[in-house]
Amino acid sequence: MNVAPRWSLKQIKALIAGGSFSMTKGKCIAYFADFDAAAAAVKSVAAKLSAMDFAHRKPEQLDECDVYGVAYEGRNYYFKVTVAAGQSVAVISLHPLQHALKTKRGELKP
Repeated sequence: MNVAPRWSLKQIKALIAGGSFSMTKGKCIAYFADFDAAAAAVKSVAAKLSAMDFAHRKPEQLDECDVYGVAYEGRNYYFKVTVAAGQSVAVISLHPLQHALKTKRGELKP
């Protein structure tokens, strides 16, 4: 298992803050009231993201993703992202944890 993020946290935060991100319907948008609520959650989570939230890298079909465990509105969330062509962040997942997740900060529980 890879112990360092594939993508620069600074780049992820800057791209998301600037609105350069997309979200998957099933593992992100579906967990919020609507698209705008999901986008607001992504921006809030990214703004507070720290290197200590990093859990591991996860290979995907086309690219490698970084997985983070984050607290959002009183719950622990799974946050999985990749960077497309260095110009946009694809938020693959932002949903409440379904299983325990070990981050650099420690283990998070659902």
